[in-house]
Amino acid sequence: MNSSDFLRINEAINLLIDVKNIFRQSTPNFALDEINFQKIKSSLIKLNGIITILNENFGIGSQSEKNYSMDLKKDVGNYFFIVNSQKNRKKLIDIGLDLEQILVTGGPIFENDIKILNPNIPDNALQNIQNKIQKFWKILQNKIQKGKFNKLILLLEENNVADKILLNKKNEFESRLSISVQYITVPSFDQIDNRFLFALKEN
Repeated sequence: MNSSDFLRINEAINLLIDVKNIFRQSTPNFALDEINFQKIKSSLIKLNGIITILNENFGIGSQSEKNYSMDLKKDVGNYFFIVNSQKNRKKLIDIGLDLEQILVTGGPIFENDIKILNPNIPDNALQNIQNKIQKFWKILQNKIQKGKFNKLILLLEENNVADKILLNKKNEFESRLSISVQYITVPSFDQIDNRFLFALKEN
C-alpha cells in the first residue's frame, strides 16, 4: 500500500466520523435540517469517490467490472480535457484518464479576458500572464497535433469565475485548433468518479 492509499483511507475514516457526529447530534429521532443533510450528502459523495479509487487500487471487483472499466477508458481515449487546476487534473487521472490527455489552464487563457478577471492588474503582472497564455496555447496545439484526439472537452466548475468566461469561447477554441469542442459543467470535481467516464461515452 502506498502513501496515497493510506491518506485516502484516513480521509474516508474522517468522513465517516463526521457523518456519525451529525447523526449523534440528531438523536433520538435523527431528524436532519437542510444544512446537516447537505453536509452528509457532501461527505458521502467524497467517500464514494475515495472508495472507488481504493477498490481499483486494491483489485476489488469482478473481472467483468474491470474489463468494462477498461473499455470505457478506451472509448474516451480520443478526448482531450482542459481543467482549471492541478488538483482537478489529478482527480481525472485518479479515475483512469491518461495524464497526456489533460491540460490545466491555471487562469485566463485568452488575453482579452485578463482585465475582466482583474481590471487593476499592473503592467508587469499582465506581461507575465500573457507569457503564460502563449505557453498554454503552444502546449495545447502541440498536444492536439501530435495526439489522436477528435474532441476537446472543457470541464468547467460552476462557481469558477474564469471557467464561466470560457463558456462563450467555443468558437475561438474550434478556430484555433480545428477540433470539435464540448463543454461539461460540474458543481464540483469532488463529485466526479468512474461514472463520469460512462456519461462521456453516452454523449
